[in-house]
Amino acid sequence: MKKKLVVLMLSAAMTATLLTGCGDTKETTSESTTTETEAEATEEAADDSASDQEAALKSELEKLADNARYSDTYRHLQQIEKLKEEADITEYNDALTGLLDDWKKQYIKYKS
Repeated sequence: MKKKLVVLMLSAAMTATLLTGCGDTKETTSESTTTETEAEATEEAADDSASDQEAALKSELEKLADNARYSDTYRHLQQIEKLKEEADITEYNDALTGLLDDWKKQYIKYKS
């Protein structure tokens, strides 16, 4: 169950990163405020956590999210993003469809 949750969360995080734009170093004040609010909410949630397993899982997800940029999948997402920036929409759509199909297969494999 934990592996399934980790795979699902990581897939969602990578997809969200792809859609919001990878590598943008500019930060607006609203993003900063949102990040601070989320950090405070995360700290409060961690304080209220009654389960050691839940805390361990959260820690593992944070480590995975921090190290995601070094993974092969993340590099592949960056290559797909370059296709979009180069206005090669057909190749971009094909690459993205292929990646999503792979993620579906992995999810089905973990689900069964």
